[in-house]
Amino acid sequence: MKAVTYGTVSAPFLATRTLLQLSKDEEKNFPLAAPILRENFYMDDVLCGAASLMEAKPLKNQLSGI
Repeated sequence: MKAVTYGTVSAPFLATRTLLQLSKDEEKNFPLAAPILRENFYMDDVLCGAASLMEAKPLKNQLSGI
């Protein structure tokens, strides 16, 4: 299977596990985004921010890229 089918019993686990593995696999390429994937997601919502726009832009770009 290459997609998480929502509505199944395992869907929440699979979605969370996918984000965890992606953060481990791509940490060298996306050093700002990887910790966010591991520590600041609830289901499909990212829960983080930045102190300034200058800090937020690279974070947003890395999250989109990963």
